[in-house]
Amino acid sequence: MLIRHGQASAGSLRSGSTMAGDYDRLSELGREQARRLGPWLARWARDPAHVLVGPRVRHRETYEEALSTARDAGATWPEPEAAEGLDEHHGIQLVHHVGAELVSRPDDIGELARAAFSAKSDPTKHWLRMFKALMIAWARGEVGHEAVEPWLAFRTRVRRVLEDAATRNGTVIAFTSGGAIGAAIGEVLGLDHAPGGIERTLDLCWSVRNASVHEIHVGERGATLLSFNGVSHLDRDDLITMV
Repeated sequence: MLIRHGQASAGSLRSGSTMAGDYDRLSELGREQARRLGPWLARWARDPAHVLVGPRVRHRETYEEALSTARDAGATWPEPEAAEGLDEHHGIQLVHHVGAELVSRPDDIGELARAAFSAKSDPTKHWLRMFKALMIAWARGEVGHEAVEPWLAFRTRVRRVLEDAATRNGTVIAFTSGGAIGAAIGEVLGLDHAPGGIERTLDLCWSVRNASVHEIHVGERGATLLSFNGVSHLDRDDLITMV
């Protein structure tokens, strides 16, 4: 069972944050989203055998908020295990390292970068357009930086977490980020070698809601996706967010 962290502050994204600072802490809304996870997990995954927590503060805070309300609902959780493999992809770090170079590119990415860095209105919309185009190029191996983990390495470590979880008995709950969830589901669906697989995997990454639940069942024939983007525990419209 994969769980995305609650809403975090997105204020630092446009400046090319390296995922430190504000974005790595839950907003107040994010904390409420995480607290609402607890009773749902207490009902549907009452006593998990293993709990994995990604390395970011937002992963830990989501786990802690969910744990508190799950315990209030009578659930018993084991001690959490740190899972570095559940870290988010390093797309933001890539922007930090190559962002200044993008504006001079003669291609579509350059055009989007110039629009993003000069936007006077709705800069977030322009920034996200540039970011998505850059992510596709990065995942294809067309853009990179020596200080940034490659997309393939990211996919490999997520795959290893899945493989490890598949060897364990009982329910595994993992607190992580949207990119890691999208990559994991892409792996389960076999998108790696499918036509348009990179773009389809990235579409999954970008569609994961905050504090959402994603269920994967591992049986004799391998892994099967049981649910995607479950947010039935978020019973108000204002609680359902993407960023």
